[in-house]
Amino acid sequence: MKMSRGLVMLTFIVAAVVLCSHRPATAEEQVELAEGANSTTSPWTLAVPGDKFGCLKLFNCAKYPTTSCITQCCTLFPFTTNPTRNCICWRLAEHVNKEAFTALHNYCGFKNPCQHKQQEEINQQEVVETSKAMDNRSSRNQQVATCCAKDKEKIKTCMLSTVSIDQCCPTYSIMLGRNCDCYNYAKDLDNQALITLESYCDVPNPCKKVQVI
Repeated sequence: MKMSRGLVMLTFIVAAVVLCSHRPATAEEQVELAEGANSTTSPWTLAVPGDKFGCLKLFNCAKYPTTSCITQCCTLFPFTTNPTRNCICWRLAEHVNKEAFTALHNYCGFKNPCQHKQQEEINQQEVVETSKAMDNRSSRNQQVATCCAKDKEKIKTCMLSTVSIDQCCPTYSIMLGRNCDCYNYAKDLDNQALITLESYCDVPNPCKKVQVI
């Protein structure tokens, strides 16, 4: 009788362990999961990139286009040699702000890492849920609206040293057209040149939007 009770208890313990091991990860846990997935594992259970992979930084570049350091954002991708992780990160950044991320990857020259098979594997609902988890993190580290030193250097080079204005129109558009602090920096450098390039490159004044808000 004692052996029978012991076996019953052991059976319950084993069953509990099995059930717990099959509990689906939450969105927050998915973001935390480390590198180590293989080709047969769902990319959303083990391969969702976290902070150390640089995905959150790229996510923030898309989420906060008016305060991000564009030059720094251009160095963030691809952040790994794993195409699935790069694709997941791409989809997350695209989900949070498609217009801003499209402008960023066009300017930086990012290549879309998502192949047709990977597109099928990535479920849109999982993109939404993981995006929410990353959004909770990024909101705690929201950036202050300043023009970073690297962006200032590019703006200064374009305004004072570059002969071709066409060559610098993309820089003016993504840096001056979004960041009020960068716009004011350009204004202090050469207001007359800024007026000219605004018209020629069709660069909007982002400071007017800030005033309206």
